[in-house]
Amino acid sequence: MQPIILVFKIQDYGNHCGVYVKELGFFDLSLLGVRKIPLNKLKFASGTINAYILEDKNLEKTLAYFVTQTSLPAEIIEQERRSKGWNRTKFAGDFVLFLRTSRAKPTQSLNCVEWLLHGLELSGYAFPSSILSPEQLDKWCKVNLRTLFIDLSSEKSEFKDRLKGTR
Repeated sequence: MQPIILVFKIQDYGNHCGVYVKELGFFDLSLLGVRKIPLNKLKFASGTINAYILEDKNLEKTLAYFVTQTSLPAEIIEQERRSKGWNRTKFAGDFVLFLRTSRAKPTQSLNCVEWLLHGLELSGYAFPSSILSPEQLDKWCKVNLRTLFIDLSSEKSEFKDRLKGTR
């Protein structure tokens, strides 16, 4: 199976991320917890999405991890409680940089990037431990992975059509 990393951007800055696996859907960790969303139910907020294709691998361990419930760090949840809608602001994805300087261990509360990368590493993918925020992930992916599609400003349904067509 070939996963596709999706980095959601607000004002051209990484805010959130998840992964799409063809025929299974989109997986992420958000304020709602771990989610698996079928492609036809995936809704986009404003902004753009950058998509990066990973090589084909056996994702059995990754997929098992992606359906295991976990939650975001208490500090991130509390920040959203203090300022409703904060998670949809440009720099919300950088909040983790105030909490730590390297990725948390899988047994700790993880943000969306840490959760995503740990899950993918279970299937043999490798990422630097210094990647903590969606913007850092986006910059690393631009250099190291093949881009599927960058600009959603024209038509979001085209993006879904492109995802369906990946091998």
